[in-house]
Parts: sequence; structure tokens; C-alpha cells
Amino acid sequence: MKKALVVLLILAVAGGLFAQEFSLSGKVDAWLIPFQYINRDGDSLIGAGLGRDNNGGNGLRGRLFGEAKTDTLGLRIQLQFYPAGASGTSVLSSVEYDNTLLPDPLTTESTTIENFVQFDDFVGVWWKPIDWFQLDVGKFVSDPLRGKIGDGSWMDGVTVMSYDGDEIFSRFKSNGLNNGASGNAGVLASFTLGDLFIGALVPNLKAFGPGDYEGFAGGKGNVYETVNYADGLSEAGRVYERIQVAVGYTIPDIGLVRAQYVGANSSVTQAAATGAYTIAAPRIEAAFAFTAVEGLTLDIGGKVPLPIKASSQKSWNTTDLEWKKVPGDWEAQAPYQVSVGVSYVLDALTINGRVDTKFAGSYDTGAPNSDPVKFGPEVNFHLFPTYDLGIMVVGLDFGLAWYGETTEDGDAIFLPARAGGVAREADGGVRVGGGLYAQKSWGDCTIRGGLAVKAGTEVNGVKEDAIFTIPIVFEYSF
Repeated sequence: MKKALVVLLILAVAGGLFAQEFSLSGKVDAWLIPFQYINRDGDSLIGAGLGRDNNGGNGLRGRLFGEAKTDTLGLRIQLQFYPAGASGTSVLSSVEYDNTLLPDPLTTESTTIENFVQFDDFVGVWWKPIDWFQLDVGKFVSDPLRGKIGDGSWMDGVTVMSYDGDEIFSRFKSNGLNNGASGNAGVLASFTLGDLFIGALVPNLKAFGPGDYEGFAGGKGNVYETVNYADGLSEAGRVYERIQVAVGYTIPDIGLVRAQYVGANSSVTQAAATGAYTIAAPRIEAAFAFTAVEGLTLDIGGKVPLPIKASSQKSWNTTDLEWKKVPGDWEAQAPYQVSVGVSYVLDALTINGRVDTKFAGSYDTGAPNSDPVKFGPEVNFHLFPTYDLGIMVVGLDFGLAWYGETTEDGDAIFLPARAGGVAREADGGVRVGGGLYAQKSWGDCTIRGGLAVKAGTEVNGVKEDAIFTIPIVFEYSF
């Protein structure tokens, strides 16, 4: 907490002394679950407590946003606060994003977060010496080209998880988008020339620290002696192979067309506990947002991952102190993706929907007498309309996710056994759920409440829980 106050004090002083404009705002939100009923193979459990939002965030948090700027230079920061002992119960323990394949069945999961403050979303500076050029440095996101239809209603965190705008067209994000790297900082150069936008991002940069050096006992040593050299400073080729370059053009009265290349440090990993594969591979993306009809936004996007091989992956050799190619003959193709999002406003009625698909992914270990693993296709459908009654807004959330079987030589592969169980077949399955809710705002305060159900279907050989939830969310902005 002391560090956070010091940072805010520095921001306030900088704003007062140097900036022409200084702003400070905040938001507090709380997810509550006063009642939840879980049925697991005939056994019942009734619970209550804090929940999690549809991005997996903790159920109770506060955020502060600050910016100090002149015409050519600015500092932006966001701090996020969790109270001591804040905890949440989630019915969504598996991650279904970023080419993570074979999603593990949903289970209840409780997480306790100690009292802490963290930098969230952004902490960095921007420089704009001329109207058509801007340079951002730090931890940040930038969304001039991102998919225009988001990740469903607020209720998909307690029903069936949906995908976000990045599945239509990826945003600029300094800590990367499934690119096989872990650094948080980035450098973004962007050019705006009338209706044309061009951006280039180098993400996942890491800084040296005491932990990056292995030198003399009791000392930091120096960069020439360290065997952990690559942890703080990567080979230039690996840094720039993660580059993201995007172009967008606004066609007046028609829509926005965009295309980009998203680089990656190629890799294939498999979780020992679940058997889920994650493929980091460079890809090409293209999308078009149609806005020519009043009240209508139709955004269509596709992703074409490039195939990768063992020869395209490198690892740090601590003996020779250099990056070396990984031995082996494996080949991998991350799934192709096509996503469609739509939003149509007709007076008090707003119709929102999304369809996201993944298909034709595969992994060949290169081992003798083995066949490639062919990942099952996926279709994720969400419909989330709202209607403004004047005194409040009411909404519907419906989600359906279908997973095809993952096969090797035409037969479903087996996944590791869950605790106390046996090996299970990756034969796919269906998730389905939905809910109704009402939302009321009073000035800067908003309250949402509803009823949500997730069916107890079977996915990849495991019968999932049937869950009924009453979620309530409180939000206050200042």
C-alpha cells in the first residue's frame, strides 16, 4: 500500500509541475454470490461467497486510473487493489483462450488473494512529437483495431465462457498474445495518416535484475559471466520474431478493414495434469467491421497460424551460453480460427451475438510409427440481447460450446486421469448454459443481479457439474 501511495504522489506532483492536464479517476466493483447450488453426480452442495468476473478476476477490487500529459508527452498508470483475504469461487477453472486445446472440464475452484497492490493493464509513457506519430513505452494495451464485439454479457463467467474481441482481431498488448514469451513491457510505434493506421509493437521485453545474474557468491556478478543471460536480455532474433505489425483503413460510411502479422517464439507445450496442448506460433490475421447500416456493427475476422517445426524452436543452452535449436522432428499446426460478432441497436432493443470457430489443428511428434494428433474442432456460440425498460435494463445470456473429438489414427486419444479417476477419452462434448438479469444505475453506481444455469453435460470423458447461481455485481465509479 505504501508503494502505491508513493506512486500516486509522484503522479500528482508530476501532473502539477509539468503537465498541462492531470486526471485521476477510479472504480470499485464487487461480485457476490448469495446462493449457488451444485449437483455433482447426484450429490448436492449449496454455497455462497464472492464470485469472479467473466475474465476470471477476483470478486472484490478497487482500481485507480491516472494520467498526466502535455501536448507531446504523457504518463499513464492504473493501480489495482485487492483487500486482505479476498477470495472467490469459480465454476470456470480451465482456460479456453490462446490456442489452449482440449479444455479441461469445469470444476469449482476457490482462490485466496492476500492484501496487495499491482500494476494492471498499463504503467508507461507516450510521446507524440507530431500529429501523425506516437510512441508508447511500458506496460499497456492499445485497441484502435481490436475486434469490435466483446466477450458476451457479464454473466458468461457463471454460465459458458465466451471469447473476447481478440479472437476477431488481436489488440496491441505489451505482454503479448500467446507468443511463447513472458516479459511485460513493450514498445509501440503508431502512425495515423487520415483514415490509415499503421502500428508496430515489440512486446514481452524484460529488464535485468539481481535474479538475472549468477556471478560471485554474495554479489550480482556481471552480464558476461551469467548463465541466466537469456532471462534478462534475449537474443535479438528472438525479441524481434515476436513483433506485431498491423494496418487498418477506415472506408468512410462503409467500415474498417485491417490485417496484421503477429509473431511468436514458436513452441508446443502439453500440461501434464490435463493433457491440454498449447501452441505458440506466428500468425496472419484479417478482419472487416461493417458499419454502413445505422445501428449495425458486423465484425468478421480470421486467423491463419503458420506451421512450425522443431527447427523453428530454440532453447537456452546453459553450457555453451547460447540459444540452440531444439532437437527432434516434430511439426505443429495451431488451429485456424474464424469469428463473427454482431451488434444491432433498434430503439430500446440491442441484439448482440458471436460465433467463434477453431479447426484443422494438429501435432506430429515425429516419433517412429506414430500418427499426428488431430485436434478436435470447436464452435462457441453466444447470444446476449438487452432491452432498456427505462427504469432498468434487462438482458439474456445464452451460451453453447461444442467440442469435436481429438484423434490419432482415427481414434480418440486418451487424456491423463483426473484425481481418483481413470484415463479418459478426448471425445469432445457440449457445454450449455444461460441466464436472465436486470441492471439498474443511479448516477455513478450500477447494480446487476440475475439467475444463471450451467447444465451438467459431459466433456472429454468427464461428467461436469450442473450449477445454478444467483450472481450480484455492484459497481461504483468516481
